[in-house]
Amino acid sequence: MLGAAAADERIIRVEHAGVTLPTGDVLAGLDIHGGRHLLVSVAEPNSFREDRRSAGVQIRQAVLEEDGTSRVFLDVICLVPRLNDLFAEVASDMLEALFMDSSDPPRVCHAVLERWRELLDRPDPRLLGPQQLAGLFGELLFVRELGRRNPQQGVDGWTGPAKSQHDFARGSVAVEVKTTTVREGRVVQIHGAEQLEAPSAGDLYLAFVRLDVEGIGTSVPQLIEEILELGVERRTFLDLLALAGYDSAKSPEYDRPLFAAREQMVYAVDDDFPRITDESFTRGRVPPGVLRLRYDIDLTNEPPVPLDDPAVDLVLASLARLP
Repeated sequence: MLGAAAADERIIRVEHAGVTLPTGDVLAGLDIHGGRHLLVSVAEPNSFREDRRSAGVQIRQAVLEEDGTSRVFLDVICLVPRLNDLFAEVASDMLEALFMDSSDPPRVCHAVLERWRELLDRPDPRLLGPQQLAGLFGELLFVRELGRRNPQQGVDGWTGPAKSQHDFARGSVAVEVKTTTVREGRVVQIHGAEQLEAPSAGDLYLAFVRLDVEGIGTSVPQLIEEILELGVERRTFLDLLALAGYDSAKSPEYDRPLFAAREQMVYAVDDDFPRITDESFTRGRVPPGVLRLRYDIDLTNEPPVPLDDPAVDLVLASLARLP
């Protein structure tokens, strides 16, 4: 067993994997990040093609140095921690194939990886998808604002993860957040007749957030860390994240995509705002037999007019429980 990961970015802890080729021993490796490696010694650099098509397991070239001597390896590396157990099966399959046929190790490794590719590339059903992450990111932008205003109690205003009617609510104020990664227009989808109903004797606002998916931006884990650094009540915040479907233990899986907020607008959902509620129907409720109500509203052109900054600040202050 390899035990602990290497303690240095440049070091891979290795041990003999049980197969010896004409070019040397096949090694099992563990790097500083806990990444698993199967290192197959080759005679010359650039003597095989790399395979970086899969996000989880790839074949790369690695040059390792020991006691002043450099050796070139075909490096089969697992880049996604949740695939570690499956990678062990892939590595075992490669070792068996190399034991049976050592005439062309790169060809053997490529063939084995190809057999496993479909299973390795299958998404984890427990992970949030890109659109879910974008939606979470949009809500977390508001959580960060509440945390800045009231670190002790601000995150309590995030009510959506607990399946409340609106994403944010405090007293007589509620906010529904709609996030898009579409570059043009401001079209949002509304779910049900209740989503744009104001709280009893209160006010409802709709926040529109447009995100760019960029190479330089902020990941969901980075935004979560920013919020924690504000000094918010950690247990409450982590519990809300879990209710939202975010598993903090899987945060390395969410290093991508990176988001940048391009637009953030808040609208008062009043009598002039385009919406369908129970009161839109003659009997004061959705007709019997209607199983699902979804509709799109277009906020591209004014009216409705978004709130100005002072008005938005008053909404956030109310959600953050500020006097």
